[in-house]
Amino acid sequence: MFADLGFLVLNAGNGEETTADQDFFISALYGTSHDDDVQVYYGANFAFGGAAAVTYGNRIYTSLHRSSRLASNPLRRDRVFQQSTKLLLHELTHVMQYKAFNGSHSALGWAYIKGYCNAGFDYFRNPFEMEAFQKQEQVNKLLEDEVGTQFMDNWKSNFWATTLGLPTRTEYVWSPNEPSRYFLPFQSGSATLDCNPTSECVGTSKVG
Repeated sequence: MFADLGFLVLNAGNGEETTADQDFFISALYGTSHDDDVQVYYGANFAFGGAAAVTYGNRIYTSLHRSSRLASNPLRRDRVFQQSTKLLLHELTHVMQYKAFNGSHSALGWAYIKGYCNAGFDYFRNPFEMEAFQKQEQVNKLLEDEVGTQFMDNWKSNFWATTLGLPTRTEYVWSPNEPSRYFLPFQSGSATLDCNPTSECVGTSKVG
């Protein structure tokens, strides 16, 4: 949810940068357009109630506990991290919208209100929210898929972050000639998963 001056946040802690686990998906979705100036405030209470998160400029306030910042292994069983990451990507889209309006709270605020009115006061049909919901679902193949989640599992356990960097696509690909082999490009190379019929995979990496 985007919020302008009409919201009040209570008991928000100190702002934090996104974690490496979160950056895995932010990079896949937004690449280098994500700036380090984004701050996330966990454990926030909202005066109006009902919201899981609101965004004001480059600050994201969420009622989620900060433990939701980190993923467990295997990722496919970590529903808390999956949901919190989708929420983060949704709110990060509002940060990008704010920057598209040259960092003007008032310009984005009026555009958001206009979009809300044109949508018949339907939150889900507001173009700004529609974009945010669309963006949060684009990482599903890496965040929830039985095979795709193993790219992150291997990225963490094999320390690929130091050699490969972060992923550059939201979906893995495969070759018709090798249907059980899957590929994902990274900033400094690529990763491969060789999977058996039960979708248990062995990962390898290639730098460059």
